Amino acid sequence: MNKYKIAIPEMPIERSELPERILEKCDVIEGIKGQRGDNDVLLSMIPDADAIIFNSSNSITAELMQQGKKLKVAFKSGAWPENIDFDYAKNHNIAVGWTPAANAQSVAEYTVLMILVSQKKYIHAINSMTSGAWRNQSHIGRDIFGQTVGIVGIGGIGLRVAKILQAMGADIIAFDPFAKEEVFRDNHISNVSFDNLLMQSDIISIHCLLTDETKKMFNEQTFKKMKPSAILVNSARGGMIDEEALYHALTTDELQMAVLDVYGEEPLPMNHPLRTLDNVLLTPHVAARTKEAAYRECVWAIEGCLDYLEGNKINNAVIVLPEKN
Repeated sequence: MNKYKIAIPEMPIERSELPERILEKCDVIEGIKGQRGDNDVLLSMIPDADAIIFNSSNSITAELMQQGKKLKVAFKSGAWPENIDFDYAKNHNIAVGWTPAANAQSVAEYTVLMILVSQKKYIHAINSMTSGAWRNQSHIGRDIFGQTVGIVGIGGIGLRVAKILQAMGADIIAFDPFAKEEVFRDNHISNVSFDNLLMQSDIISIHCLLTDETKKMFNEQTFKKMKPSAILVNSARGGMIDEEALYHALTTDELQMAVLDVYGEEPLPMNHPLRTLDNVLLTPHVAARTKEAAYRECVWAIEGCLDYLEGNKINNAVIVLPEKN
């Protein structure tokens, strides 16, 4: 039996962890374990591939897809695939899929960690201990209890973040023009406008998709509307923040702190101005990096490819079908 060829330039789990159904029906072509599977790696795999599994390290352009003469489906192992040319794919008989729920719990937990680290001055405490110092007034942090947390985007991740913080006593408000009113009502979340969220929130956490409408939604104007004592947390996509405006806000006391896991350019350049600030905590796009999320992202994406190729119902994924010719 001929097997489907599925190219995965950066497979996060071991081949032995793949379900038997996948191993029986798919010839999985993977990159070197532990190395970043960028476009150069993918270009060497794509000519013979029926399907590709990509992540945020890749840019799935028309030029790249043109090299895949047999390519029928491209799957993002994770959230919304803003890094693919949807128009080219739809017009050239290539389906596009992604697994939006695969890393939701992992990212939500990490986001809460980012918030707690910022509020409890955890990094400052570690650095003090490492340097031989002891506690002083500079270590006094904040409780989550009683603070107003604004969630931008109340989907799978944002709602999980909200529920965890509610259990800690935070007051949750949210802005999401696409969410149904019952989502707010059933989860005891106040539905507010974007401007009201900016003005009321002690902490703002971003959990929406990167689109033309949300690109640089946090900019010079929005920072001026936020509390000077506010903290901005982003574990979604870097493109939603104007980083030059953020730098200005953080250096002119318009904003107290930012905690970022994602950036407009990744990896974040070593000479980036945000690296020079004491009131910024930076991590290297790792919110979804758990064993559980890696397994779900990888396996659900491969299963989505296989189901599409075999004409079956797609489970645990979303798929955009190509235009019918």
